[in-house]
Amino acid sequence: MPRFHKKNAIILFLLFLSLITYPTIAQELGNSPYSRAGIGDLFLPSTAQQNSMAGAGVSFSESFYVNQLNPALLARNKTTIFEVGIIGRIKLLEATNGNQRDFGGSMHYLSIALPVNRFWTTSFGLTPYSSVKYDNEFRQTIANSTFRATYTQQGRGGMNKIYFANGFEVVKNLYVGIKANYLFGNIQDESITELFTNTTQDLRIAFKRNNQYNGFLIEPAIAYRHKIKNDVYFNIGLNYSLNSTIQAKTTEIVERRTLDDTPVIKDTVTNGAAQNITLPSQLRVGVSLNKSMHWAFMADVTLQDWTQFKSFDPDTLRNTFSVHIGAEFTPEYDALKGYHKRLTYKAGFKYAQSPISVNGVPINDMAISFGAALPLARGLTIVNIGTELGTRGTIDKGLIRENYITFYLGTTINDKWFIKRKID
Repeated sequence: MPRFHKKNAIILFLLFLSLITYPTIAQELGNSPYSRAGIGDLFLPSTAQQNSMAGAGVSFSESFYVNQLNPALLARNKTTIFEVGIIGRIKLLEATNGNQRDFGGSMHYLSIALPVNRFWTTSFGLTPYSSVKYDNEFRQTIANSTFRATYTQQGRGGMNKIYFANGFEVVKNLYVGIKANYLFGNIQDESITELFTNTTQDLRIAFKRNNQYNGFLIEPAIAYRHKIKNDVYFNIGLNYSLNSTIQAKTTEIVERRTLDDTPVIKDTVTNGAAQNITLPSQLRVGVSLNKSMHWAFMADVTLQDWTQFKSFDPDTLRNTFSVHIGAEFTPEYDALKGYHKRLTYKAGFKYAQSPISVNGVPINDMAISFGAALPLARGLTIVNIGTELGTRGTIDKGLIRENYITFYLGTTINDKWFIKRKID
């Protein structure tokens, strides 16, 4: 009779704990003025070990990791794998008239992969899809008067996704896969105008909009490994996100408030109106060269046509292009002496165009990253740590530059869920 390992109960407990805590802490990565456009800042669907290589890895995966960039490579996972990761970010916002420091953190992902047979592995999990958090304030004196006005724009929220993915090895070293994502979440935007007259007539007018989102996103994928010699492989991978339509239900409210935020007059302009949003398709292609359990070099390119994005906001978005280059090196994965020899050292570089431009200036993102994988418990548990140093935007033409340091921490647990007793 097969028996259930005690470690499996621990995995299930961690999965349950992650599911109930995820919605309360996700999507808080500090003030990001550029997240106001579209559906916010998009998360790259990569794990801590891939983020240490600048998010590269659509063509490459070892058998003891879940590859969220390419579901086809799930077929290489032959054990049950549980992964959970968290993210933290320190940010310095720079402008010509001052600086601001901010910090945020959240759960980054959780996933589990289960081999069905030697050719098929299935996986499911939960990850963030987009994040919105901005807080912008403008002040001015009303012309031909002593009155002062303050204009504040605030936004919170984002979208998450639950995914169900499958990877198949159709022939030796040729893999296909598909991932079905259910997107959900809400984004709250608020515009506040305050008029100061130095009398009892001071007032505050607020316009609030809450959008609730849900819909499906499908990603087919393919990967191929070609053995060059010994344990050296050339790999190629492709992931394609289909054009998707998701639904948004909108509630809009106008409030007149006192300066201590007590509503005086409240009027609902729109209550649960349904609208459709079109998310553009995305193509991610990558190549890599690796020697099993020793070293790997990889490069990914991502293309997405955000001019096809359709929403109720008149945002003008642009096509995007990004490149991610990464490498990893393990001196001696099975070394009996010298723990540092069994560590996997990682580094990477990325350049990414965002879909927005402000005052005719494109907003781009550039970063370097590095990290390490620390094997524990005879290599069945791996702790991944990583850091990314980057900058986005510019201070030209009165814009804002975001300088950031991102920290990644992830845990991977490999195990066989069921084993057969040798003596029954």
